[in-house]
Amino acid sequence: MGEACRDNRGMSLIELLVVIVVIGILVAAAMQAMTATLADLRRVRAERDLEALARAIVGDPVRTAGGARWDFGFVGDNGAFPPDLAALRANPGGWVTWNGPYLDPGFDQDTLRYRLDPWGAPYQYVGGLTVISTGSGAPLVQRLADDAADYLANTYEGLVRDAADSVPSSRYRDSVSILLTVPNGAGAWTILLQHPDSAGRFAFSPLPVGTHLLRIVFTPRADTLLRCVTVLPRHRSDPPDRYRFTEAWFSGGTP
Repeated sequence: MGEACRDNRGMSLIELLVVIVVIGILVAAAMQAMTATLADLRRVRAERDLEALARAIVGDPVRTAGGARWDFGFVGDNGAFPPDLAALRANPGGWVTWNGPYLDPGFDQDTLRYRLDPWGAPYQYVGGLTVISTGSGAPLVQRLADDAADYLANTYEGLVRDAADSVPSSRYRDSVSILLTVPNGAGAWTILLQHPDSAGRFAFSPLPVGTHLLRIVFTPRADTLLRCVTVLPRHRSDPPDRYRFTEAWFSGGTP
């Protein structure tokens, strides 16, 4: 009798349809959330890649030694922006100034990652001031500088004295040779030569960022001062860096 009173009916067709619709809504919501998460992860990776490419091109200002910045990327070594992203990984063609690869460890090992964004689209760079990811449909832009001159047209100034703090004067100025070795932007080194004015002042411009070798020579005695000078973006030495010979070569001269 009890079994006769038990309701053995299954789910109706309407109830089954409701369950299917609810499950479909939940699956769609889960897939949408997963898609959004995947898009966010791709965007984060693209942003990190763009930052890594920027560091490879213009260096990382956080990397210092003894209080001086030493990392200026491709621009600092070569005196020019790279012609393309491939130049960050391989020498663009017999450049003696090239000291790469410039990409971060790991990033450099992936032959495609530095060229393609997480959506598979090529990073856009043609030697300009921006690197762009276009794969998401909304461009992500990494700006390297406000102006190329910030990295390629800087000024370095100095002041030369002797051990007695005397200036070269017109008598000795031509006997002092100041030589600065810098990359020429085409894969070779160039040596810039100047003589100070009678007050011992000199200036080099335009200069690329980087660490450059400076030699100051009193030619009659071959007395030489050697320094590595750091040129920063938008650099101008104010006040000028001071250099002093160990002997009183200029004493008795008049400015």
